[in-house]
Amino acid sequence: MSERSALVLWGANNIFSVRSEGELFEARLKGKKLDIDRDHYNPLAPGDRVAIETGGGQALITRRLDRRNEFGRWNKKRQAMQTIGANIDEICVLASPVSPPFRPRFIDRALALGEYNGIPMRIVLNKIDQGLDAQMERRIEYYSEIGYEVSGISVLEDRGVGELLETWRGRTTMLLGQSGVGKSSLVKMLFPDENIKVASVSEKFNRGRHTTVCLLYTSPSPRD
Repeated sequence: MSERSALVLWGANNIFSVRSEGELFEARLKGKKLDIDRDHYNPLAPGDRVAIETGGGQALITRRLDRRNEFGRWNKKRQAMQTIGANIDEICVLASPVSPPFRPRFIDRALALGEYNGIPMRIVLNKIDQGLDAQMERRIEYYSEIGYEVSGISVLEDRGVGELLETWRGRTTMLLGQSGVGKSSLVKMLFPDENIKVASVSEKFNRGRHTTVCLLYTSPSPRD
């Protein structure tokens, strides 16, 4: 087998989809576990760079390469850190004005985690076609005043989306937001030919149906 580097796209049950030199592989860990200093709930996450051995149509992950950064949360059940994404250029925290309601505390927590991990953060307010009240506008202005990039978009009306995607060109970007704010709809605009599930917001509770938690996207050309 020959060794080369690869990018982890996703994984489950220690089976990972990785991309190397334009090829996709279904890869497994070589041995029972990777030799990693810290005890994490998951040894690998989307965005990780790994060394793989390939041959005979198979791929084995031999080691994880050094991370530039990581974004994770505490897994209470496993009592260990769970990494959501690694080697991230920017995290976009998605929110919406009305449906689901604007939740600045969620944004604040996400910004704090991003700052802690040294990852640039951007706030993306989707569904601006719903309108913003004065208090919400002041809160958004405050985020800009303290140095955060803020993008207002409407996926429904395709407003501001093109400009946002240009900022992603050639970068690895994580989308983070509560269910119903439009993560899946935004990704569907990136990949119109893919069968991506998009759920509506529950009218009873005015909140999302937890279709997605977060998405990691990387591409030299966002529209491709």
